[in-house]
Order: sequence, then C-alpha cells, then structure tokens
Amino acid sequence: MIPFQSFGNSLKWRFDNMNSLKGNETRFSDVFSIGPTGWKIAAYNSAGYLSIYLHYDSQNEKDENWFCEVEATLKLLRRTDSWGEKRENLEKKDSYALDSSRKYQEYRLHTDFSRLYSDGYKEDDAIIIEIDLNFVYHDFSKKIEYFTDVIVNVEDKRFHLNKGVLCSKSKYFYDLFITQKSTETVITLDNIKSTDFCYILIPFNPNFSSIEENTYKNLLKIAKDFGVQLLYHSCEQYLMTKNTTSRRILKIKLADENGFDMLMRKIIESIGSAKDIKNLMSEPNFSLLTDNTKWRIMMRILDFV
Repeated sequence: MIPFQSFGNSLKWRFDNMNSLKGNETRFSDVFSIGPTGWKIAAYNSAGYLSIYLHYDSQNEKDENWFCEVEATLKLLRRTDSWGEKRENLEKKDSYALDSSRKYQEYRLHTDFSRLYSDGYKEDDAIIIEIDLNFVYHDFSKKIEYFTDVIVNVEDKRFHLNKGVLCSKSKYFYDLFITQKSTETVITLDNIKSTDFCYILIPFNPNFSSIEENTYKNLLKIAKDFGVQLLYHSCEQYLMTKNTTSRRILKIKLADENGFDMLMRKIIESIGSAKDIKNLMSEPNFSLLTDNTKWRIMMRILDFV
C-alpha cells in the first residue's frame, strides 16, 4: 500500500452578517471533515475587497509529515434575479500543494464589498461560497505494514517509506541503497529540507499536478539533485502548458539549461518569421545559449526562405 488517498467533496458555506466584517478581519466557517482531514473556508476583508481562503485544519498537530495535492474550484454563488433568471457564478479554478509549512490557499476575487449586492452575490447580508475540492492526501508519519522498510529522517521529521519505490523513482536513492546502505533501515538526509523532501515523494501518485509558478524552479533543483525523472518531466510539462513567462528567450534559456527537448521544439516551432529570429538573436541572453540551441534557432530561418 502506497501512503496516499484520494478524496473529493463539495464544501458550501453561507457567510452571514457580511456587513459586520471589518477591514483586515477574517471570518472562518466550521470545519468540513473529509476522510482524515479537515478544511475551513475563510473570508477576508482586504481594504474593501473580498478574498477567500481555503484552509487545511490540522486534526493532529503532532503529525506534520502530511502533504496535500489540491485541485479546487471556488464559486461565489449568484442569487436568482427577481425575474427568475440566475446569472453566471464567479469561479476560480486552481491546483496547488499544501503542507505543514503552508496550510492555506488564497483566492483573490478582486470583488468590491460595496458591489456584492448589485453584482448579484449578496442577499440578506449573506453570500454563499462553494468549493469543489479534489485532493490527494499523503501521510508518511506512520509505519505501513508490508510497505515500510526504511525510515528516512529529514530535519526533525521521520518518513516511513519503501526502498524499492524510492529506488525506482530516484537515481540518488538507487545509488544510495544499492551501493552504500542496502541493509540499513534508518537513514538521515542532511542535504534537503523536510518540506522539499515531500516533493520527491509526490510523483508516487500518477495524478501529480501541483506545480506552481512560485515552486517550479525549486522543484527543478530537487529533481536534478535527487535524479527524480518523473518530477523533472512534470516540470517540463508545466512550462509547456501553464508557465506565464512571456519572453520567448527566457523560456528557450530554461529549456536549454535543463535539456527540455519537447519544450525547445515547441518554442522553436512557434517562431513565426525571420524577423522574430533576428529579434531573438539580438537579445542579451542569446549569447548564453549552447551552440546547439543557437544552431537550431538559426536553422529555423530556412523555413521562411
């Protein structure tokens, strides 16, 4: 048994007495219990604008070796108009990771409190917030029969893991257990933080999708340092589909530095004219590219002859 569980549920909170919410004040819902986890919805008055938070509510503060991969769609529900029609709800969808160092996610709605009624969200001094929540919950704090055969100590935390799974996912652990510590049942890592170590374990779950704009660079380093190919590939997929870097030369540099061939092909194929190539070649970062990448970019000119 691999220590993760998948859950899905819809959380719905009617937030009453909205007008009494002062500036920089936060109100919480009751706890929604889903499997071994608990969740709260919070509303925050940020200088007259509404922000919604999804909070992980720790059920056992001593168990800090948990990690959640979350996919959530937040909905601010609109009331039915006086003529019986209901306008479209305000929705925000996001994927992210939560752990013991980060227990909440903020949804900035950029909705003015004073417009909540006229925009159709508030009725009788209340709004209704709904979150469709799907998440994968990992707990490495307990020994699992027929799975755990090694304990990995990272900082002050103990991770109950399996050598075979670690070796299959990470070249670092393959080399470690095959050549150095094959018989040891307890090892200590000093070259990584415990919160970062969780990211090495995430790719055990094939639905991993929690890479974000502010984490992918750190994840790339972890993937390189520990030889986690699945995490490395996930970072490339993120850069191909979701990364918001607008300057083409910066993406080319990332692809060049990390050997991301699929990303490189996609970027080069997106070059639309010989003029675009000349503009790229005039960029300061162009001189930092490898000769092979420079050649591939310049060969693209032949497609426009």
